[in-house]
Amino acid sequence: MMATGARQASVLWTTATSSNAQPWTFCELASFVILYYDFCLTLSQEVAHIWSGPFSRPALLFFLNRYPMLLGNVVFIIFDIAGMRVTPEGCVSFNIAHQVLLVFAQMFVSVLLALRIDAIYAHAKPVRILLLCLGAVLAAIACWACFSQKIGRPPVRGTLDSHHCFDNDTILANRVAMAWGAQAVFDVVVFALTVWHSLQRRRRGFRNNLLTHVYQGGAMYFGAITFANTLNMVSLMYKPWEMYVRGTLTNVASSICVTMMSRLILHLYEVAPVPTSTLNEPNVLSIGSLFATELTQRAEGIDEAWNEEDHTAVGHARESAGMGSPEEVVSAMELNQRTSTGRRTPEYVMQNR
Repeated sequence: MMATGARQASVLWTTATSSNAQPWTFCELASFVILYYDFCLTLSQEVAHIWSGPFSRPALLFFLNRYPMLLGNVVFIIFDIAGMRVTPEGCVSFNIAHQVLLVFAQMFVSVLLALRIDAIYAHAKPVRILLLCLGAVLAAIACWACFSQKIGRPPVRGTLDSHHCFDNDTILANRVAMAWGAQAVFDVVVFALTVWHSLQRRRRGFRNNLLTHVYQGGAMYFGAITFANTLNMVSLMYKPWEMYVRGTLTNVASSICVTMMSRLILHLYEVAPVPTSTLNEPNVLSIGSLFATELTQRAEGIDEAWNEEDHTAVGHARESAGMGSPEEVVSAMELNQRTSTGRRTPEYVMQNR
């Protein structure tokens, strides 16, 4: 019975070493350091802003972004660093599990990116339609590329290093490169929208320091995500060094994406603290609107610093007749209702005198 169990276990893996495993091992160590070192650095912020308050849906988004990759990646890191060797049957299980983890992490990061852009554009319908259509098309391409055929059947017999399960399957590597290319396209669009909105705000004379920090921070985080995913896509398609480079940056790129999104959410909690009594507002109907309300719209309602010459900013009161235009009054009152801060706009005060 014990012999039978040992034979079944050997089907999955046997321990050995490989001279070609060093680049893969170094990248696994890099992803380990990025995830867990950053976790140690930001744990105090996480406890202060998320764990100490009542549970909310933005907190759930944060947990789903950080902890699946943080905990699930341990298995693959140990599997590679320990010098494991897998059989073709073991490669199938290894690749499927690894792909599922990475696809979940990347798609969830994309959802958070879309929520962030939707928030800073104040739920503008053209931007929302663009994000939904682009995300649906690119997600379909990525899923087709990763799962349209059986994953990870290397054309070799015997045992091989775990990372060779991937780079011995050229078709799989090319398809995964297509999936990461789709992700990179989405990241570039998000980064461009963030930079464009920040530039438009500056041109219009919007001087709120809080939102300036948010926009600059978002652009920085999105830029890092875009760079990591693009570099990983290049590593998947780089032919001359394919034995050493192909697929080695996949975990690193995913770790960077998850880390950047975690830091962005913590940064938003840091610069736009939400009163604990209003975390779960009854008038919030969707996760997207809740995310925007708690992290962006309330920030706009707390510390507004408008340029007096800016007649396009929401809530700006014109000097003529001592009150703004009807459109400005409606916009200001809608903002006041969304933020639920109880702050009266200048137009509202003038109307009720």
